[in-house]
Parts: sequence; structure tokens; C-alpha cells
Amino acid sequence: MITATLYICEKCGKQSRKHDVIELCEAKHLGLNKRQKHEYDRLCEDMDYKIAMSPGYPKMDEQADIAIRKVLEFEKLHGIK
Repeated sequence: MITATLYICEKCGKQSRKHDVIELCEAKHLGLNKRQKHEYDRLCEDMDYKIAMSPGYPKMDEQADIAIRKVLEFEKLHGIK
């Protein structure tokens, strides 16, 4: 048996077996290069984690606010809507 992974761009639906091809496609939709897309993804993941943790841990509320501001600043800087 052969298993194949198919990657699909979330914006346009382009398909490829190569992760890099779709990663670049998604980055271009945002007006970013791959390095910037990695940074944006990291910021978004950090924000999501801190938001998920904040209801049970009051100190996380402040960290969640900081993470949200970082994502918004990145989006403003790169013209992401």
C-alpha cells in the first residue's frame, strides 16, 4: 500500500503533494514570503494558546492581550486583513 499526502491551499483550493508549494501559495495570498508566513503562523498559534488558557488563569489574560496585539501589529505592518 502507498500512502500519499495531499496539501490544499485554504484560499484558492490549489492542490499539491508538496508542502512547500502550498505553503508558498498561502503566503502569496497574504502578500508574505515563506519566512514571514512562518512568523505569522507562530504568532497566531501563540495567541490561540494564550486565549484558550486565559479563562482559567487570570495572569494569562494579560499575556493573551499581548499576543493579540502582536498579531494585530504584524497584520497592520504587512497589510493583512
